[in-house]
Amino acid sequence: MTDYSAMADLDRAYWVNVGPGGTFESSGNYQTGPAQVDALFAGLAQANPDKVVLHFHGGLVNEERGIDIAKKLTDKYVAAGAHPVTFVWETGLGETLWDNLGEIHSTKLFKRILKFVLKRAAKRLNMDVGRGAGKALTDDEAERLIDGTLQISIDAENAARGSMPIKTEEEADDLCNELRDEMMVEIEAIDGFKAELALAADMEGAGELVPDLRDKTAPPGARGARLAKVAMAVAKVAVAVIKRYIKKTDHGLHATTVEELLRAIYVADIGGFVWGSMQRKARLMWRSNEGRSGDERYAGAYFVEGLVRHLEHINPNLQIDLIGHSAGSIVLGRLLETVAERHPNLRFRNIMLMAPAISHKVFRDTYLSNLRLFSGFRMFTMSDANEREDALVDRVRRLYPSSLLYFISGLLEDSVDEPLLGMQRYLSNLAPYDGPAFDEVRMFLAGDGRAVYSKTSAGAAEGRRSGAVDHGFFDDDELTVESLLAIIRA
Repeated sequence: MTDYSAMADLDRAYWVNVGPGGTFESSGNYQTGPAQVDALFAGLAQANPDKVVLHFHGGLVNEERGIDIAKKLTDKYVAAGAHPVTFVWETGLGETLWDNLGEIHSTKLFKRILKFVLKRAAKRLNMDVGRGAGKALTDDEAERLIDGTLQISIDAENAARGSMPIKTEEEADDLCNELRDEMMVEIEAIDGFKAELALAADMEGAGELVPDLRDKTAPPGARGARLAKVAMAVAKVAVAVIKRYIKKTDHGLHATTVEELLRAIYVADIGGFVWGSMQRKARLMWRSNEGRSGDERYAGAYFVEGLVRHLEHINPNLQIDLIGHSAGSIVLGRLLETVAERHPNLRFRNIMLMAPAISHKVFRDTYLSNLRLFSGFRMFTMSDANEREDALVDRVRRLYPSSLLYFISGLLEDSVDEPLLGMQRYLSNLAPYDGPAFDEVRMFLAGDGRAVYSKTSAGAAEGRRSGAVDHGFFDDDELTVESLLAIIRA
């Protein structure tokens, strides 16, 4: 990937920085104020372009990376005949999440428990990893699964869902005591395991995985009871994995086990805070500026107000295209809400989404409820097979085997296995992904070839090509970017 860090500052006519709480307030090295937005529209009035592109980068992206994205794409958009404005909305809290994930994954305790759950869950799920179904993974197989050198095929996963001896959630619950006892045996047998558990007691926010271990005042005789609680907590993780297979809401053995284990510790709370903060900013930036002044005004709303004035007084025929990557799709959804409420005469030409991280519910509430506001729609995202193989990020590569969208769906949203627009798995029309709500989204995407799944074939039509197989690099993928430009040029 090209290094843009040494480039000269990008002209302020091509970007808007959104500060804390969605306002113009400063928080880093780059700041936009109302005066800069006014100057941007003054420049548009003078140049009077026919087309404007508003680009929203993904979530969990810091300020520097957001500016780099603007630098990378501006000249390409200009060459396609449009004036681009990239919104840098400073969602770099992802660093907190990745750092915590890396720290957790580096502990011996986490790896021991992950191996334990993988081995027991595979056996109870009748999972065949090459030695026949119904056998526990060996230590070596579990380690290879964690480090990515052993893959469980889609066929093996599907076979397990159809043949596992446990059919109901009640039967899964009955396993808890049995698995707790197995965990206790393992605790007693492995030297150093108790010391690791004691060390975990000092982990801030270690949560339910190590209940009561932080209680330094408990008498020594309570150790056995504490360890039994730990063993039960781990058993419940294994049962949660099995239940998701029963309900067909699993994300594969490795990914589901990591999701449920992290949910039992504390990263789910941290992840939920980070993801929730990002979604909150996506809403706040469009709030009304009535009664506000100076930099306390909301940046997105102020920009839209300027855009409406430009259409009314300068160029009513200006064509406006919207592009959103990952969580940028959420920002655009909230923009559509705002426009419907406060600027109902504003219209957009095309909306183009790359690997959208917006939930089906929010997509229905914001996009499908406001179809009158835009004419064209195109989504570029990965096929489910590529989504499953896109390991999260390098620093936690061995922790989670699938894409950021799988991670968000399985852990960061309020509901486990939350349907996201950019995930092909939720468009199967098979239980549990069937019914009117799924039909509405699926039928919309099916219309006019609105969905493009990467990698596309060599003969794919212009504007419908993508070669991206990494969630974070759709805006680096030559075929995807060329497709965006073809739509803009049309």
